[in-house]
Amino acid sequence: MTARQHIRALVALAMLALAGASPLRAQEQGLYQVRVDSIVVSGVKRYSEESVRRIARLRIGDIVNGPDIQESIQRLFATGEFSDIEVSVTPDSPAVFFVRVVERPVVGQFHFEGLEHANAGAIRDSAGLVAGTALDPSRIARALVLIRSDLANAGFPQAVVDTAMTADPSGLDQFDVTFRVDEGPRLALVRVDFVDNNALTTRDLRSQMSTVEEGFFWFRPGELHEDEYRRDLAERLPAFYGSMGYIDMSVLGDTILVDRSTGKGRIEIRVVEGEQYHLRSLQVDGNSRFPTSQLSAYYKPAREGLLDENGQPVGELQPFDMTGFEEATQNINDLYRDAGYLRAQIIPNVARNPADSLHAFPTVDVAWLIREGPPAYIRSVQIAGNDFTHDRVIRKILLTLPGDIYSQQLLISSIRNIQSLGFFETLPPDQAIEINPREDGDIDIVYRVKEKQTGN
Repeated sequence: MTARQHIRALVALAMLALAGASPLRAQEQGLYQVRVDSIVVSGVKRYSEESVRRIARLRIGDIVNGPDIQESIQRLFATGEFSDIEVSVTPDSPAVFFVRVVERPVVGQFHFEGLEHANAGAIRDSAGLVAGTALDPSRIARALVLIRSDLANAGFPQAVVDTAMTADPSGLDQFDVTFRVDEGPRLALVRVDFVDNNALTTRDLRSQMSTVEEGFFWFRPGELHEDEYRRDLAERLPAFYGSMGYIDMSVLGDTILVDRSTGKGRIEIRVVEGEQYHLRSLQVDGNSRFPTSQLSAYYKPAREGLLDENGQPVGELQPFDMTGFEEATQNINDLYRDAGYLRAQIIPNVARNPADSLHAFPTVDVAWLIREGPPAYIRSVQIAGNDFTHDRVIRKILLTLPGDIYSQQLLISSIRNIQSLGFFETLPPDQAIEINPREDGDIDIVYRVKEKQTGN
């Protein structure tokens, strides 16, 4: 029985007990309630009886009902210190409450045996494994998942992990938990195969993956890194198919077959390609800051003259490059941001059309709906973190000035100029810059720096 099921059962029993209580005014409203006469706690070793009462929030003289008892049990379980909790109530009012608890064992130390290609310290921190605390099965399970995941990402997908509990040699009432790891051999891919790929060759698909087969040269080790492999399946392969017009392509599944004695492995990837779509038209609506011809040119077919000035194809319809269309959408968004239109929305739309009497293949009509909004002006520019370097040293190399229209490129150039001074550490972009929008649509900019440590 799970902890949640156990709670339900105990509360149901408590409700039955409360049903036999003497009549109270609340019963007229359909609620069974009793007054707490006394609270008897049993099963505690590390905790005091008073601590259990305090956590459960049961007090002598209180009037409680079934949901109150359920909340008390949940509060005790929430501490993570107890593996079992029972609350029983005498059928009288005032009633005697009996609270029986079973404390979880305390973990003295966590040990890792056989773990060489994953960081035990990082696993401890991520799973919340803290010596001297009560044993939490959910954290043990989390650690097992992390070990297998980290090893799979390091090229050991067949690792076997189990746990063992041993009494602490100190003689205290606690246990040590040991994670026993058999990493197995590092996987070397000897082959990557595809199933049901008719439009594109296996060789072409392999070329798009970061996961490569084992080769003769040292730079083709054939190692499997789980994170990159999953990106191959979820991003790189669909993007490649999309660039060829197969915008409905999907990966059905994959199978990794490993010879555990040799570490040699083969991957089989099953795909559904779908139909190939051709581009029938490109439209741009809602733009006033930039002309349609300039925006359309961000998409390769228009740039290469395959579309006329009205977005209609010149000559035969070409396969729709979905990946290129998405890149063009991002580039147009950057164009507007660089011109100060921080609130501009570039909304792409891809309308699928079935094959008809004019075209023996399905087509798409694509469009960008643009909501420009007003440009944002810079109201103030602040500098933070420069404990030793004067503001004026930094301000004279900034290209974003109060009163100017915001420019993303000038912002990036300003950050580079700050780094070129050599006085500050390189910070991640989300820490180096802070853009605070104002109610009137303008912005305030804060450049954050961190002084480099110097000698004594």
